[in-house]
Amino acid sequence: MRNIARRSLGPGDYFIDSVWAGPYVPGTVGVIQTAVIGVVFARLVLRWGSLWPVIIAHALLNSFSLIMFRVLAGLE
Repeated sequence: MRNIARRSLGPGDYFIDSVWAGPYVPGTVGVIQTAVIGVVFARLVLRWGSLWPVIIAHALLNSFSLIMFRVLAGLE
C-alpha cells in the first residue's frame, strides 16, 4: 500500500480529491471545512504511508461532530 500511495499520488491529487468531496456538504463553510480536512488527511497519509491513523482520526471527528450536534440540539 505504501508504494502504491507514494507512486500514484502527486502533490495536486490530494487537493483535487479534497475539493471533490466538498459539494456533498451543505453550505460554503461546509465545503471549505471538508476541503481543509481532506488536505490534512491526505498529507498525513503521505507522511505516514498508512491509511489507518487517518481512518481512526476520521471516525473520531465524526463521533465528535455527532456528539456536538446532539448537545446543541438539546440547547434549543
